[in-house]
Amino acid sequence: MDFILNILIYIIAFICFLVGGLTIKKEERFLGKVIAILSIVGLSTVGTGLLISGVEEVHTYMYIVLLIEIGLLLANIFMNYLSKRVKSEVLIGVCVLVLTVVNLFTYVTYVVLTFVQY
Repeated sequence: MDFILNILIYIIAFICFLVGGLTIKKEERFLGKVIAILSIVGLSTVGTGLLISGVEEVHTYMYIVLLIEIGLLLANIFMNYLSKRVKSEVLIGVCVLVLTVVNLFTYVTYVVLTFVQY
């Protein structure tokens, strides 16, 4: 169960960073570049966390992180849907930037807690 939960968190975090980066595919302004850089940093962080962390037992924080990641994934998918319907790219860009920063913070916290609990 611990391995499946760990891998599930990695996959959802990876998909969150991908969806966040794909939402702002047309915007070439500063905001779009910041989102792209944060998405690349997030993707590389997920890859690094997958290689260096290992979990031997399930802790409560893993379920909390899983619920946060699922919520962020749903919010990113909704922002992707809105980006196709709404013409205000700046507002969508700011929302995606906030979601990407929260996702990065959540994932880094998860990796740090994995090492502290290990």
